[in-house]
Amino acid sequence: MSKKDEGQLLFPEDLSGLSDDELASLEERGTSRADQLADDPNIDGTGLQELTDLADNIERVRTEKTGRATAAAERLAAVAAQKARIHAQPDEGDGEGGDDALEGEVVEGTPAPVPVTASTRRQPTRLGRVAAVAPDPQVPVPMPTIVASANIPGYAPGDRLNDVKALTAAMHAKSRHLPDSQGAATRYHIAQLQRPHNYVLDPQASPEEISQVLQAAANPDILTAAGGWCAPSEIRYDLFNIVCEDGIVDLPTVGVRRGGIRWPVSPTYADIVTGSTGLWRWNETQDVAAATGTGQSGTKTCVRIPCVTFSEARLLCDGLCITAGNLMSDAYPELIDNFTRTLMVGHAHYMNTNWINSLVTGSTAVTYNQSVSGHGVVVPVLEALDMQAVDYREKYRMCTDALLEVIMPRWIKYAMRADYAKRANIENDVLTDAMISAAFAARNVRVQFVTDWQMNTSGFPGYTSAMTTWPTSMQFLIYAPGTWVRGTGMTLDLGVIRDSTLNATNDYTAAWMEECYLIAMIGHESRVVTVPICANGVKASSIAFGCSM
Repeated sequence: MSKKDEGQLLFPEDLSGLSDDELASLEERGTSRADQLADDPNIDGTGLQELTDLADNIERVRTEKTGRATAAAERLAAVAAQKARIHAQPDEGDGEGGDDALEGEVVEGTPAPVPVTASTRRQPTRLGRVAAVAPDPQVPVPMPTIVASANIPGYAPGDRLNDVKALTAAMHAKSRHLPDSQGAATRYHIAQLQRPHNYVLDPQASPEEISQVLQAAANPDILTAAGGWCAPSEIRYDLFNIVCEDGIVDLPTVGVRRGGIRWPVSPTYADIVTGSTGLWRWNETQDVAAATGTGQSGTKTCVRIPCVTFSEARLLCDGLCITAGNLMSDAYPELIDNFTRTLMVGHAHYMNTNWINSLVTGSTAVTYNQSVSGHGVVVPVLEALDMQAVDYREKYRMCTDALLEVIMPRWIKYAMRADYAKRANIENDVLTDAMISAAFAARNVRVQFVTDWQMNTSGFPGYTSAMTTWPTSMQFLIYAPGTWVRGTGMTLDLGVIRDSTLNATNDYTAAWMEECYLIAMIGHESRVVTVPICANGVKASSIAFGCSM
């Protein structure tokens, strides 16, 4: 979920795509926010409208939950009914009913069968009679079904869509009633593919149900069959996808209404104080001389505040476009969904790379002293961080405990862990995330571990061939909070587009998105520091440091 503003929740139009846990969380957060608004004695018209919207949306969530519970209960009842039919035992007769009589069948002109005990010997039955009344041995195999999602005009939730034509009609019915996205990318669910299974387990499954599944899985009569399976292999159309949209750099964000932003260049401490004529010293001799008019030396000077200059950053836009065929959309929608998802994640990492490169390009390059080159990872990284932090704070006369922002590649944590595990004479060779965070927190820095930086090249993680050694150097960014700002401009997401040109080749634009942004350095300085590393487990007490005297 995303927030419109502080405390305000955004409920999706289509709730069917949310899990039960997400629905419960949304209801809980919505109720909490509604209670907060209702208890505010100074609530205004905007707050009242938000409270009304929350009440409407909470009712939608509860209706969705009730519908799911009802549907689940109906499914369980249907399963129980079919199970009862499957395991029903026919009545057994106590004697021969003739060549044409089945056991337990009431034949006209004969008395009703009398139940017998388990020890009573059953009478043989003619196979011809059994075949005459037996069900068709060609039992249909349960097939996947496509059912309509909620809020599809002309369709009730759960209505079966028997073919592609019905699915396409549902898609068109939904698209005709979609509102203007206003720049917010929203995915609307049209249908769901339901696959029947002989055994289905959920978190509420009883030990008996779990035991049945395990027994079936180990049953050789089910797993094997004389002469092989004979039937051809089933085609599965689901695609493998493990991409993730994390490790994105976090920057303060401002809105940009026009083509860019301009801001005044703030003078540093050195600009105002160092060599300033506004600072002077006056002694007694000078004061006497000034009073008598003899031997006058020096004056009390003032400094004039200069006009500031302005700096500027302009917007630039990154986007994506996907073209798909109409026939592919009908025949293999899973391929389009998988491709779109992967490219969307790729777009996020592409922009992350551009943002980080902008920060690196605008930073001052610093190379950490080579005196401990080749000795560990933990020692040089922490020392370089300490050295740059104290130097930065003193240069700009910041507070001793002033927080600084630091950006590092996320693989450095694992290199530090490998280095620490090789150390001798330590009780525990596990360097936890909490220990790493504590080491950074003690230095009053907030570290972001990002991806898409110092990777995908030889010697670094993510290269085409598997990495066999840790990198021999690492860079990190360090700057005061607010030094870097990301401006966001127009976000345009047109979704599905059809035009005459593409229609001529039976294609359509499956996705189109364009996002405009800028990166501006508002603060005084940002540094990119290069540190030599070697994950060999060497620590400070085991090496001799050389210091020039």
